Amino acid sequence: LLTGISRSVVGAHYPTDVFAGWLCGLLSVVIVGELDKRLSNNLILYGILLLTIIPGFFYCKTTDYFDTAGLLIGFMGGLLLDEHYVHFENTRRPLYMVLRMVGGIALFLVLNKLLKMPFSNEFLESRTIAAMMVRCIRYAIISFVEYGLYPMLFQLEKRFEKRKA
Repeated sequence: LLTGISRSVVGAHYPTDVFAGWLCGLLSVVIVGELDKRLSNNLILYGILLLTIIPGFFYCKTTDYFDTAGLLIGFMGGLLLDEHYVHFENTRRPLYMVLRMVGGIALFLVLNKLLKMPFSNEFLESRTIAAMMVRCIRYAIISFVEYGLYPMLFQLEKRFEKRKA
């Protein structure tokens, strides 16, 4: 809410733009929430969500769109991995929670840097479809690792603790 208000106050968007954005966000939350309640298979839900983002690949030219699409794709893949193999359970120990968060931030920074290395800065900063798809794939990989693979470490840590005890 505050971001929308600030965008209108600084003159970056008309109040009607901000209101339309809020309305789209609210509708998205309601529709996805309803689909989640009604669909028992997450694959179907994720398929529907993926279908909704496909048109943007053809007409959208902002880096934010491709970043967000990649994050969504990786996030859904990570959730599927967790659902079928990882079964991550959160801890109530504050020190571990902080360490996980710091580790997740460090992992993001390292992966983001590594995945940029094969490409020139000129290419990455261009707004060509190839550069945008690289952005999408890069963020999909990062979010898959963060939401699917990274939690596996903590499940291994729990198994190690059980064996010690």
